[in-house]
Amino acid sequence: MVFKRFVAEQDGSIMVRFTIDHKKSLYFKENYPEFREFCKKMYDMLNEQIVLKKG
Repeated sequence: MVFKRFVAEQDGSIMVRFTIDHKKSLYFKENYPEFREFCKKMYDMLNEQIVLKKG
């Protein structure tokens, strides 16, 4: 699984795009620790604040 975040400014607006790419459609219980860690990191990124600086 891949999680990408793109942040950009365009015409005075902030654009944020998140992309989640699942390589599999089925995850087994043996892979749960890795899946859980991925979800934790993804939610941490979703909750990050965007800091604006005057230019």
